[in-house]
Amino acid sequence: MRTISCLLLYLASLSFIWAQEGAAELAEASARFEVLVQLKANQQPKDLLQAFQQNFQSPLRLKRAVVASRNIYLFQYPTTLEASQVLPWMKKQKSVAFVQKNAKVEYRNTIPNDPLYGNQWNMDIIKAPAVWDRSTGGKTANGDDIVVAVIDSGCQLAHDDLQANLWKNKAETPGDGIDNDNNGYIDDYQGWNTDNLTDEHPESFHGTAVAGIVGAKGDNNLGVTGVNWDVKLLNISGANFSDEIVEMYYYIADLRRAYNQSNGQKGAFVVATNSSFGLTGDPADYPLWCNAYDTLGLVGVLNAGATTNADLNVDEIGDMPSSCQSDFLITVTDTDQNDERQFSGYGKKNVDLGAPGSPSYTVNQNNGYANFGGTSAATPHVAGAIALLYSMPCDELATNALLNPAGTALKIKRHILNGTDLLASLKDKTSTGGRLNLEKAAAGLMNSCNGVGALKFLNTFPNPTNGLINLSFQRPDNTAYTITVYNSLGQLMDLAIIPANSNQSELTINTAGWGQGIYFVMLENINDRISTKFMVY
Repeated sequence: MRTISCLLLYLASLSFIWAQEGAAELAEASARFEVLVQLKANQQPKDLLQAFQQNFQSPLRLKRAVVASRNIYLFQYPTTLEASQVLPWMKKQKSVAFVQKNAKVEYRNTIPNDPLYGNQWNMDIIKAPAVWDRSTGGKTANGDDIVVAVIDSGCQLAHDDLQANLWKNKAETPGDGIDNDNNGYIDDYQGWNTDNLTDEHPESFHGTAVAGIVGAKGDNNLGVTGVNWDVKLLNISGANFSDEIVEMYYYIADLRRAYNQSNGQKGAFVVATNSSFGLTGDPADYPLWCNAYDTLGLVGVLNAGATTNADLNVDEIGDMPSSCQSDFLITVTDTDQNDERQFSGYGKKNVDLGAPGSPSYTVNQNNGYANFGGTSAATPHVAGAIALLYSMPCDELATNALLNPAGTALKIKRHILNGTDLLASLKDKTSTGGRLNLEKAAAGLMNSCNGVGALKFLNTFPNPTNGLINLSFQRPDNTAYTITVYNSLGQLMDLAIIPANSNQSELTINTAGWGQGIYFVMLENINDRISTKFMVY
């Protein structure tokens, strides 16, 4: 635990208005005179160090490589200089791609004084039970273990209602002091703690509650359930400054990329991150943080981010991560049992939807249960929803999650945002004007499972085959389409173009010499995509 000074305790006791005016100064002080820099390709830190010394006549210190593969480094400048001097100078350097302050985040929880609820109203209001009839989470239709990364202040891993759902890095031998999977992290068997550089996590109330909302074990005759009964929870703790946040996002992206490229033999099938933290600020000042969401999205990871627990328009004041402009980020505000927005951020442009927060009943540290609220509680409902949708019984979705991870992630996001319950309290306050509804999101997803409208495969014959196979299909229009065939490793086996204004409705493929196994076919144009599979013996 970091020591809290008497000065900060005194400041916390002052008025809300004074605190808002002093927020920038406090953030600056907590940044430890550090900047996070991404250098351009083939650029080295030593060149920036030399240029800094020549310009300021003071040394710049390289603290560490945050994501070496991405040329991202953390530097510390002298306390005699101001950020207003250092950042503008660095932005002008030819070797620098992006630079930002290393600001400290705040965990966005609100602990309500309301009496404990006797049941989980939050699950009922998002219609989770209606979806549990189809799936309770855990695996895709193809058997991939679904993982949600919870980046927070810690988690009680020994909690009876969480233990069964904790992610374990099977490629790592715990406690042997060796980086068995060669990912740069020694013994990251049960996640990672950036404070102590181990996989041991502090038993934080905040992180424990967040993990419980995403995936407390369900149907085990104990305590409560999460949005998912069986999802795997990847715990990341100790990420308090933006260098650590960025590092952990890339750690997660690398896990999912390894999974995609190894056909599930390495890494983890992470589909969502949960970030119940943030800070007030202009996203232009935090390019590396915002850029990480696109990096995650391209490998198939959606990100649920909490907006502020202050009644502020984040479109106007700026907020992290709320204001990051990434298609792979879903920003969440807090609604209560009566579907009223609570004391939380809003913005028609930058806040996507509401979700139940104040207060949600979930797991607590010390192996207990308690109310938990604010946008910190609202956001894991959305992260959990992402994971639950990936578990729907849809072969096409499960296949596309590996063949087209970014497109599949955007499809999941689209159904979540299109499936909200419209609320007067959120009208013009969020981009959707609505609150999460799992039943509608799942129904929309399943309706599109076998293609959209008239776009569909009519027949695949013979199946299985040991030579020629004929695919017949219908299209809703005469635009150009592409047919691609992949093996189970994601390798392209065949490709055909159906030109625009063609009446073609069949394609014959010669599978001779392909080898035994399952093969996947995708028929797509710029708007629609469907898939099917066949076997070669």
